[in-house]
Amino acid sequence: MFLILDILGFSLPKLETTGKGRWAKAAERFKQNSMTPEAGRIMTKASQQFREEFAHDLEKNE
Repeated sequence: MFLILDILGFSLPKLETTGKGRWAKAAERFKQNSMTPEAGRIMTKASQQFREEFAHDLEKNE
């Protein structure tokens, strides 16, 4: 998009960044404290089991 603006003769002021923003810092903290791959697999399996059992319970109560 910026290339098109340059071709048309428009120029945008350059934004200066003073470092990482709040969300980038939060993402970095999540990366440092993330689950291990094995914990992620266990969590995924438990979530799937919950969804399946929940759906089954809903069907049973209809």
